[in-house]
Amino acid sequence: MIDPPNQLPGTLERKVELEQTVEYAIQVLVEEACLLGWTPAEFPTAIADATNVRLSAIEEEVNFKPEASEHSRTSYPTD
Repeated sequence: MIDPPNQLPGTLERKVELEQTVEYAIQVLVEEACLLGWTPAEFPTAIADATNVRLSAIEEEVNFKPEASEHSRTSYPTD
């Protein structure tokens, strides 16, 4: 479902490629969830909630390490 990136890290093209990849993956998951009885709003809301929990856990992990990871959300190179 997810292909590897084709663009170099830190480029706008890579960020666009990632956004397109995520949008496609979410679309596929939502369509499948709807076929199984979830509503079009329930499943994306659950994805957002789970993402927020995961981001919080990552932030806590980064805050406990002596040095921040170069991949932490706060230092994402294409923002």
